[in-house]
Amino acid sequence: MNNLLINSNATIREAIEKINNNGKQIVFCINNNNKVLGSITDGDIRRALIKGLDMNDNITQVINKDFKYIKKAEKVKMRLIMEKHTIRHIPLLNENNHFIKLYTYEDILGQINNVPILLFAGGRGKRLHPVTIKTPKPLLSIGGKPIIEMIVDRMVNMGFINIYIALHYKSQMIKETINAAFPDYFNNDNYILEKFPKGTAGSLSYFIDSNYEHIITHNCDIITDVNIRMMLEDHKRNNNDITVC
Repeated sequence: MNNLLINSNATIREAIEKINNNGKQIVFCINNNNKVLGSITDGDIRRALIKGLDMNDNITQVINKDFKYIKKAEKVKMRLIMEKHTIRHIPLLNENNHFIKLYTYEDILGQINNVPILLFAGGRGKRLHPVTIKTPKPLLSIGGKPIIEMIVDRMVNMGFINIYIALHYKSQMIKETINAAFPDYFNNDNYILEKFPKGTAGSLSYFIDSNYEHIITHNCDIITDVNIRMMLEDHKRNNNDITVC
């Protein structure tokens, strides 16, 4: 639990370290009496840095004091709050506003075992030459981590475990990176190797004979905080043929 809490005397840099270590994209700021003062997400920090704050500035300058929380663990209520405010975390606090537990949207709905995600990672990235001559675009580093690793990490944290990756250009480099980062999630069956480029979404043809009711696709040069899980629920609820974000 300590990796979700940070004292109000801490710096923005220390908050970033906590967020990176806990893998939840959020921490909660507490005072010396352990009372929760607010939440800090990676998005809050990005916006603060863009506005000119320094990594060594105090975190009280970036906390969200109007954060959503609950005093009783009721799954239906939690889900309604999360979907209404488009958030994926909600803390349980006691009567003294002390942190008890963090619930995520995935905790409430469970894992989505039968909905596959297809990541498009086969392009040559010609528009980024010469950067991508030696390094495929999905392996370009943002903040010290390859883009595709950031994407897969978010998908796994949201409960998606049926993930496929379409490969062509420098496929072995990408496979080795993903296998090392997620040894429990990937094997050869998770990779679609294209001998010839099939275009942006051509690898969807491999799923023609599948029995999947829904398939989620995602480019590997996109970093987004869109909650894919909420997007899927909206897609189902509205009985859409296709939902594009």
